[in-house]
Amino acid sequence: FRFDGLDICWGIVYYEDYFDKEMGEIIMEQKKVNIIHYIIATVFVLSFVKSFDITYSLYQILSGGLFIGAIFMATDYVTTPITDKGKVVFAIGCGIITFVIRQFFSLPEGVSFSILFMNLLVPYIEELTHKHPLGGVENGK
Repeated sequence: FRFDGLDICWGIVYYEDYFDKEMGEIIMEQKKVNIIHYIIATVFVLSFVKSFDITYSLYQILSGGLFIGAIFMATDYVTTPITDKGKVVFAIGCGIITFVIRQFFSLPEGVSFSILFMNLLVPYIEELTHKHPLGGVENGK
């Protein structure tokens, strides 16, 4: 739903280009990465590649706790990466591990395990995806 030029979806706020009437200029802000979409899309695509059946893929994303885990557990601000690239890596990793646990192990639900495992990797993801300042000099050099 929309609220004053903002799109609000699943608790994540997306900023759009909007016209500032007082200043007479167009303000453009970057949209934020949505971890929820990446996790669900990864599980859907991998399920579709495995079976080439749309109903099987929909069954994989609509059954179990994928939505609950993606919406409420994976979007925790304390344990998810800060950078946008890190969020994408985190979410795709969660989707891949969820798919692997569901398909190749005898566990019916792998969402919580995948989120816990990817939470262990967050410091390394942050280190690999941090932004470098333009023209910045490294310490000690």
